[in-house]
Amino acid sequence: MSRYMLVPVIEVHVHVYNYNTLPVTQLHKMQLLLLVHKCYYHKHLLSKIYYDYYQPNQVIYSYETRNKADLYLHSINTIFGQRCIKFKGALLWNDLPDYIKNIRSINKFKPKLKSYLQQNYILE
Repeated sequence: MSRYMLVPVIEVHVHVYNYNTLPVTQLHKMQLLLLVHKCYYHKHLLSKIYYDYYQPNQVIYSYETRNKADLYLHSINTIFGQRCIKFKGALLWNDLPDYIKNIRSINKFKPKLKSYLQQNYILE
């Protein structure tokens, strides 16, 4: 008899549909985007360390840009830097559609974001 027990592999898509949950990678994205949303619209809910964590391009640049509503992406030279929440959060936020980014209420933002992440996970 083997020391290792074989566990049946359950399709992740089944959990997304049947239990209305997100896979771990999507949960991570959701939590990160919730942090960015709070930094953008509700700074008073966060510690002061996060007040200037994410900045819109319009604050950085004095001239008009196409992406003035997007968050500023700091230049990153390493793979480690690409994994930092400051960079990854801004990158994920900039990839969101405007109709989600423009929701100010946290209670309205969460379900829209979750639905968006579920749909995008299934399409991946």
